[in-house]
Amino acid sequence: MNLYNYGEIENGITLSSLISMNKEKCQETELIEEYLLRQLDSDFSGFSKEKKQLFMKNYIYMSTMIIMDLREIDTRIAYCKKESKKLDGDKSNEAEYRIRKIQYFSRINKEAKDEIVEFLHNKLKDYILEHTYDILKRAEDRDELSMLFLKGRYKFAEMHDYYNINFDFSTYAKVNYLPDVDLIHRMKTTANYLKQKKENPTEYYIQMKQLVDDKQMMQGLATRIEKNYYLTKRKDLFNLLVSLFEEKNYQAFIALGLLQLEGVFYDYCLVKFGEKDNMGTLVEKVDKSFNGNEKMVMFYYPYFAFDVPIMRNEIAHKGIIDLTNIEEKAYYLILDLNSVIKMVEDESTDKLKLFFMIFEELVKIDSSAPDYMTKLNKQLFFELLANKFLTQNYFWQLLKEPERYKEEILFYAKDNLPEGYADATTVVPSIAGLLKNEEFWIVVEEEVNKCKNINNEIPKELYDLALLLKNDYIGILKDNAKQKCIELSAILSKVK
Repeated sequence: MNLYNYGEIENGITLSSLISMNKEKCQETELIEEYLLRQLDSDFSGFSKEKKQLFMKNYIYMSTMIIMDLREIDTRIAYCKKESKKLDGDKSNEAEYRIRKIQYFSRINKEAKDEIVEFLHNKLKDYILEHTYDILKRAEDRDELSMLFLKGRYKFAEMHDYYNINFDFSTYAKVNYLPDVDLIHRMKTTANYLKQKKENPTEYYIQMKQLVDDKQMMQGLATRIEKNYYLTKRKDLFNLLVSLFEEKNYQAFIALGLLQLEGVFYDYCLVKFGEKDNMGTLVEKVDKSFNGNEKMVMFYYPYFAFDVPIMRNEIAHKGIIDLTNIEEKAYYLILDLNSVIKMVEDESTDKLKLFFMIFEELVKIDSSAPDYMTKLNKQLFFELLANKFLTQNYFWQLLKEPERYKEEILFYAKDNLPEGYADATTVVPSIAGLLKNEEFWIVVEEEVNKCKNINNEIPKELYDLALLLKNDYIGILKDNAKQKCIELSAILSKVK
């Protein structure tokens, strides 16, 4: 019997015919890459078959990465919820800060989840279109540069570790500013110490103790304190700390040292915001100190805002610290002080370092040349553009109003300078003065016009700097300089 004729279907179509029709339908099914591109509602008509397939491969890979990130975030949020329940009814000082820490990590992970979902909905397609290479292959080949760019897709990918409540923020804060470690080696050095602390905490402490002793770090802190305008008022207290430490009077050393740690955070706020009657509690000082610097918040806030206050409050409420591992606590406190002092130094003196960097380039210009002022101002503008990524708000404030910082600048004045050398009292006013003159604004206007294309577009870095300068100076310039700044403002308003 012919199997295909066995029992015809009621509508008269044989099984053989049905199979044939299904086969034709399968052949007509849309290619999966075509289906994907059509769902994304964009014009991909210019894409070759290979480019469409690459887009689909990258889309699948990135979607998988996103799903993995979202899954990990959900796990972290669930962990925070579980840890919070464990502390129900616990009224201790330690539990209070532990709960605050849990709430913080729960919040930032929820914010990360929202950012990733928004990226998935509205940015993923354009992100993949910008990356025309095989992303998966680059990942498998461990192409470091490509992976660095890939991490920039959203904040969670870039700062993955710092969303983890169990990350060792304490060790990170202690080792990320070790003396004599260059900036380019800092990340690797920090990673090595984090690994060592996790695998062999005893050996890690031995190395930290030896480093503090060999570098005479506590004595070095007292010297650095004295040489910083904002910190010098603490020199007597830090000299006392040196004596307490050398005498191994760790109980008194920790009590005073923790108070000074909070005090240095006060000075950190002072650098950023000026004189205030009340900077608040230690946690509030930490919060204000890192405010506006996203990476500093992610790196250091959890330790200084949630862990350090527990020990600080133990001193405040009991007047004494637990003697367990007291020597270790003293050495670790020195590392904490070193890091926070370095933060204040960077915040307060980096602006001056940049002035000297710029000054070194300006003095290379031949002052006898007939177009000296034009060359000088062009070089100044170029230096501001080239170093903009190094600057913070305090640099621009000093550049704009050096007279407000007169006392601070005088603090760094040098006596008996060799001929041809200049200190901050000369360098800062001379550079700041150039921006108040018409010649500088002529240069800025010319550079913007020169780089502008037929579509009124200019490079983003140039636009951002020109806009910053215009916004800062248009209200304080006078005469022709002000007129040129107004003309620049009109040009920028038309730039795309």
